[in-house]
Amino acid sequence: MRPFLFAVMLVLGVALPKSDEIRPGDSTVPLFFIYEALPDRPAKGSARERHFHPGQMLLTVHSLADMMLQPDKKGVRLNLNDEDTKAFAKLTRRPGYLIFLSGDSTASVTMHFTATVDDGKILFDASVEAVPMAQYLRKRFHVKSDSNDFEPAKP
Repeated sequence: MRPFLFAVMLVLGVALPKSDEIRPGDSTVPLFFIYEALPDRPAKGSARERHFHPGQMLLTVHSLADMMLQPDKKGVRLNLNDEDTKAFAKLTRRPGYLIFLSGDSTASVTMHFTATVDDGKILFDASVEAVPMAQYLRKRFHVKSDSNDFEPAKP
């Protein structure tokens, strides 16, 4: 009986989310996706502004280790879980651009990485480029407008 009980515990431990992770209310939809960023060709006579489109999907994030709301009540700092932190660090080892696309495809931001991000911390601050992604994340975790109060879903 003991080997059977051990096998059941092992299966449940792998199948259940870790207790130290937080998930949004609807955990069936990923929080966001990370894609390689492929540069668009500049249009003739256009400004030197760079535009990108998503290439290959590199990472899908379903849960976080932690989420800190910024004092300005606009920004969000994410701590990826251990598994996603390792994958993200691997992606940022090669300097370049990555596209973060929200799980419902309503918000995105392109980030340029010049150094490896080993700690799994990602800041979506109140800058113009990051605001849509920060707003999306606040909405997914049911943060009230002009507030830093939220109640993450229980795993």
